[in-house]
Amino acid sequence: MQTLTGHTSYVWSVCVFGDGRLVSGSCDNTIRIWDLREEKGGECVQTLTGHTDFVRSVCALGDGRLASGSYDNTIRIWDLKKGGECVRTLTGHTSFVRSVCALGDGRLASGSDDNTIRIWDLREEKGGECVQTLTGHTDDVWSVCAMGDGRLASGSKDNTIRIWW
Repeated sequence: MQTLTGHTSYVWSVCVFGDGRLVSGSCDNTIRIWDLREEKGGECVQTLTGHTDFVRSVCALGDGRLASGSYDNTIRIWDLKKGGECVRTLTGHTSFVRSVCALGDGRLASGSDDNTIRIWDLREEKGGECVQTLTGHTDDVWSVCAMGDGRLASGSKDNTIRIWW
């Protein structure tokens, strides 16, 4: 149906915004916003820069904001209503951030090669504070996923999936 071109290296993550936009994260250290509405035909309407290494994961937060996890060990929060401005950089992981996912209650989960999952409170009054660090995996955490009932699933290089409550 359609091929979107513009990144200059591997595309590792995509997510959809409900308004007809697609977001992609790439090894070219950028995030691209694509307009998929018929009249735009898949045009790249914005390129977000700021990460200093590969962008491994992108996730729509549901309020016009976007989270991205990077091999620069950070998570960035971008406000697409403010022209794609990076409004917060979350630090705490000591290795690559491979996965980010919205938990639906103003929190974000991230999985890292430091073998941990961090839970971040993104509500304005909390300022992106890390409110919990989950340990138990014995190797890199490559994927995190909200299960919709308050639980979180994580997949790891240690060959396990863990369910967290």
